[in-house]
Amino acid sequence: GGSCGGGGGGGGRGWPVYGAHMLSPRDAELLLQYLSAPYVRIPLLLDFFADPLRIQALSQPRLQSALECALFEPGPWQAEAVRPLPDTIPVKREEREALLSTPVGLLFHELVHSPEGLVVPTVDKMLAAALNMDTGAPTGASAAIILFVARLAVRVEAYVVFLAEHRAWRRELEQGQRRAQGEVSAPRAAACEGAGAGGGGGA
Repeated sequence: GGSCGGGGGGGGRGWPVYGAHMLSPRDAELLLQYLSAPYVRIPLLLDFFADPLRIQALSQPRLQSALECALFEPGPWQAEAVRPLPDTIPVKREEREALLSTPVGLLFHELVHSPEGLVVPTVDKMLAAALNMDTGAPTGASAAIILFVARLAVRVEAYVVFLAEHRAWRRELEQGQRRAQGEVSAPRAAACEGAGAGGGGGA
């Protein structure tokens, strides 16, 4: 979306687009590299901002917007959940749609395939780093960072809750199907036993 990139603003500062003027040149370069890698950018960006020094840059609204877009934009869609592995890294431009698309969006895909190792613990680290900046004041850079990271954590939690509820629904549905199959197969088994007993008596 347009809110993820775009120039403008910033006056004469060196990094006007994302508020990256608050980062070192090396970190700013890393940030731009991560933003340009859509399929793997979610864990990379979360780990980047879990750092106690880098998280201070999230006081900038443009940088907040860029991070939100990177996390919550669904990205290219395709119905198939299983895709072939790429032959080359980076993926060829003509193969990106077929190899890097997901059926449910990038964040859902990340949570399903690496639920414990990356996203949730890193968001927890971000939240802890933000809370360590608390000065007790309701305004200012620290308050802006804390409020933003708290909102971000709650939104990620909503994705996790949805997945947990969906898994519980699927489990209940499968159990109901197994019970229904058992109820159908039990009379059949009884009928077969009865038929076998009757045949034995006639002999």
